[in-house]
Amino acid sequence: MKLLAALSLTGKDAEEKREAESLKKYFERFSSVVTLVQLSKILGPLDVVSKKMQTAVPAKLSNYRLRSSSVGSSGPPRVEK
Repeated sequence: MKLLAALSLTGKDAEEKREAESLKKYFERFSSVVTLVQLSKILGPLDVVSKKMQTAVPAKLSNYRLRSSSVGSSGPPRVEK
């Protein structure tokens, strides 16, 4: 990429500069597309797992209730089943 950037600025003639700039833009877009595909392959399954965890946790927590504590007591509330 650095070579193409240098060629687009210091090429022998206008044609060489245009070709270098065109190739640089092509590879930048290609790199962006590859990165996007890789991210979607990684984050897609994580999204499914995250959504399953979000729906599973409230269902399990509904079996528990917080025990009311008196005002001024120290410490976290206790959980009863």
